[in-house]
Amino acid sequence: MGFSFAAEVPRRFIEGLAAEKFASREESQALFLAWALEQKVAPARKIYLLSEKHDDPEVRKRCLEVLRGLSERDYLTEGSGFLGITMNEVQMKLGDDPKGVVLVFITMVLPKSPAEKAGLKEGDGIVSLDGKAFQMNTAVEDFSSRIREKKPTEIVKLKVMRAAGCVDEVKVTLGRHPAPGQPAGGLDLEKADERARQQFFEDWQEAKGLGK
Repeated sequence: MGFSFAAEVPRRFIEGLAAEKFASREESQALFLAWALEQKVAPARKIYLLSEKHDDPEVRKRCLEVLRGLSERDYLTEGSGFLGITMNEVQMKLGDDPKGVVLVFITMVLPKSPAEKAGLKEGDGIVSLDGKAFQMNTAVEDFSSRIREKKPTEIVKLKVMRAAGCVDEVKVTLGRHPAPGQPAGGLDLEKADERARQQFFEDWQEAKGLGK
């Protein structure tokens, strides 16, 4: 049975982190992180030891940021999907359909959320999610649960009726819900996300046995 071992950290990155020029240190940190992300087994423990024990405080600081970058990849691909809106449901006639359609009506879009980045606005009505329409009295719950079942960075397709009456298809790259179980309307998204990332980083280090 074979085993995979983390690669040794190339010396050129460590030397670059201690370079005299700020731009060179920034470039070396970015290249170091890109290299670490490409490894089959990320050298997290070796980077952690560098962040704790290297003689140069600049190298220690930048190795910690590389380590944080490794945890960020996992943070952004784990957890439940997040759109960043508050909503209710309405029934509205659309085209020649005599029965009308049930819309997930957006009442608020959180600043800096995936919804805002995709161009969704208060007053938009979501007609379907990935081609599937909604039923009366269950639209909001159905929409919310289907978003949560998806993973961060997944792309969803929304059919959206705009306030002006036109209908667009909007693709949204989902984020990670920073506070599962807490309604979007009660979130300061920037602060919640910052806290969630920090907590994830601490838990991530513990799960990998770093610091022991």
